[in-house]
Amino acid sequence: TTGGGIAGAAYAGKYAAEQAVRAVSEGDVSEANLWRYNERVMSHFGARYAALDVYNVLSTAIDIDNLMGLLAALPGEKLAEALYSGTTSMSPLLMARTAIDSWGYWGVIRDFYETKGLAEELMSHYERYPGRPAALEGWQGSRDEVMDRIYETTGADPKY
Repeated sequence: TTGGGIAGAAYAGKYAAEQAVRAVSEGDVSEANLWRYNERVMSHFGARYAALDVYNVLSTAIDIDNLMGLLAALPGEKLAEALYSGTTSMSPLLMARTAIDSWGYWGVIRDFYETKGLAEELMSHYERYPGRPAALEGWQGSRDEVMDRIYETTGADPKY
C-alpha cells in the first residue's frame, strides 16, 4: 500500500535478468557466475534496506503509549525549527528543556539510540557482503549475531 518495496523489486528483477542473460551468453550458469546478482543488490540497496528493517523490528516491540508520550513531551516546534534551520545542533537551553520534558521517557530514548547503533552496525556488515558463495555461511553467522542483539535490545520477537 505504500509502495515501499516496488523500487527494490524492480531493481532486483532488472539485475536478475541482466545476470541471467550474461550467464547464458557466456555458457556458465554456475552459482559463482550468477553471484554478481547478489553483490549488485547488496551494494545498491540491500544494506540500506536491512538497516531500515531494524526500525521495523523496533516498531513491533515498542509500546505505542510510550512513543506517543515521548512525542508529546518533546518541544516539537522548537526541535523542528532547529532541524529546519539546516542544523542538528540545539541551544543549551533547548537541550535542557528537552531533557527535562522527556524525563519519564529516557528508557525509550535509550532504546532508539541503541537501535540506531545496531542498524548502523548491520548496514556496515551488509556492505561487506561476500564476493563468493563459499563465504556466505560465515557472513550469515555474523549477521545472525547482530540480529540476535537487535531482537534482544528491542524486545521484539524474532521474525526469521
